[in-house]
Amino acid sequence: MKKIQNQKFKIKHRGFVLLFTVVISSIILAMALGIANVNYKEQLLAIQARDSDISFFAADAGAECGLYWDRQEGIFLGVANGGTQNPIIKCNETVMVGNGSPDEGDGFVVYDFPLASAGLPIGEGCAHLKVTKNTEVGKDSLGNPIIGTKIESFGYNAACDDISSTSSLRIVERSLKVQYPN
Repeated sequence: MKKIQNQKFKIKHRGFVLLFTVVISSIILAMALGIANVNYKEQLLAIQARDSDISFFAADAGAECGLYWDRQEGIFLGVANGGTQNPIIKCNETVMVGNGSPDEGDGFVVYDFPLASAGLPIGEGCAHLKVTKNTEVGKDSLGNPIIGTKIESFGYNAACDDISSTSSLRIVERSLKVQYPN
């Protein structure tokens, strides 16, 4: 009789090891999925940081190029001051022709320059440079406007051709603005 009771006891507790194994496996799987999720988010953050660096570098290269050609070469004189409407500049071995748009009424001239591959491998960055001459860059202590030059450089982490299209949703833009009196 004792033998029959022992067999019943064994039958009742069968499957405990299987249940314990399933619980432990579920815990390990949850931990692995959590680690994979953290790894994925770290990769996205690293990609965003890289794209931001590329965009900022392109914007900085554009601003430096504009500063050089204005302060050292004086090429952005404007049509009213004897300059050309579409000056030709060279940055990073790339020759660019500006598309000047003089505004006679307000007395300033705007130039846009696409800087393809601003010191980066081809297709890795782009900068658009906008130089505005004879514009208000601030006020003096009496509240009078200070007339000067404003250089705006917009850097992107994609090739210039890709910026105008909506093919990539991960285009990062960084900008720098430099203002100084004439």
